[in-house]
Amino acid sequence: MWLLYRWMPVNIMFTLLLVTYLIYILENNQKYKWFIFIFVFLIIGVFVEYAWFGIAYCLAAWWFCKSPGLLRMLVWIASTALLAVVNLNYWACAAIPLILLASKVHLNFVRLRYAFYAYYPIHLALLLYIHKNLR
Repeated sequence: MWLLYRWMPVNIMFTLLLVTYLIYILENNQKYKWFIFIFVFLIIGVFVEYAWFGIAYCLAAWWFCKSPGLLRMLVWIASTALLAVVNLNYWACAAIPLILLASKVHLNFVRLRYAFYAYYPIHLALLLYIHKNLR
């Protein structure tokens, strides 16, 4: 399985796309919801970055952020620790204190619907400028 995983040249955007679809499945009351969810998670999850561990991490984060609670936080922490199995890097566990603090901090942000459309190209232009001129 890992040989097939390493052969596929996908990046994290495919993982995020798959997680978005899985959340869509969970949020909508579709017929055969759990069958579709399990099929997509198990079969298509092999082909994305970090495989099932990355998907589980994103789903646990979504589950916790949707409605914070102790069990949900523990699932998120466990999925964070499991990322070390895939990438053999324990720095993912450095996020655990941030996860613990996330349940205590409540921030209210004004949502600017179209701000991202300005931010994204500006930050890419800034990165290009840094790459070209400040080497």
